[in-house]
Order: sequence, then structure tokens, then C-alpha cells
Amino acid sequence: MITVRPAREQDSRLLEAVWHASFMASYATFMPESYVRGVLESDVIGKLARKKWDECFIAEVDGQPGAVMQLTDNYVAELWTHPDHQKKGAASALLDHAEKMAAQRGFDTLTLCTYGRNTQAREFYRKRGFAVHRTEASDRVPDDIVCHKVKRLAG
Repeated sequence: MITVRPAREQDSRLLEAVWHASFMASYATFMPESYVRGVLESDVIGKLARKKWDECFIAEVDGQPGAVMQLTDNYVAELWTHPDHQKKGAASALLDHAEKMAAQRGFDTLTLCTYGRNTQAREFYRKRGFAVHRTEASDRVPDDIVCHKVKRLAG
């Protein structure tokens, strides 16, 4: 069973653990080593978990943290699934929740970005109804693009 709940301040270590495990199982396999090293050395994941916990939601799979999401207005800033819980519906449950939250906030779209190299995420979002709105060269990752995606919400 999957349950989505808002994160609490005391969840910051849990958020960080899920983000870190997902990052190492995904980004660390296809991003340049310098990018991965920079993220880990600068504690980007930890800082985000400690500072933005109040914008986050957790999908629990049978009581265990399966995926985490940061939602700012109608923008999915982060969505990470723990490797042990991939393909179990946790990320989809969070996106469903994001769609409802965005609609309640008066938005008619849900937006997010992915790196071009992140083919698994790009395909996941395509299956969930997101379309590429525009692309641009990445200013953080050489020889990559950022895909800005949008999904129209049912009215």
C-alpha cells in the first residue's frame, strides 16, 4: 500500500537518505564524474533536505519511505525514488498528489525539468503525460540539455 504524506522537519534525514540512494543509483551512473563529485562534496542533497523539507512529500510503500518529492507552486523541483522501491508506484503516487495540489493552488499545468541524459526519467514522465515544452543547453553539465516539461491538468 502506498501512502503520500507531507514531510515534517524531523524527516530531513529521511529525505536526504532517499535522495542520496536514488542519486547514486541513477545520476552517478550517467552523469560526468565531476558533476557527481561536486554534488556530493558540496552537500547539495543534505542542504536541500534541511532547508526545503516544508515543500516536500513522502510516498511510503508499506510503511517504508519509497520516494520523495519537492513541489514549489506547480513545479516539481525534485522527485527521487529509492532504488528498493522503483517500479512500485511511489513516484506515480507523488505525481498524482502534485497534480491535485497544483490544481488546488489554481494552476492548470504541472511543470518539471529533466536532463537529456536521464532517459529513464524522461520516459517515465512521457508515460505520465508530460510533453517537452522547450530545451536548453545545461549550464551545469557539459554536453547535455535540460528538458522543460509540462502537463496540462484536467479542468
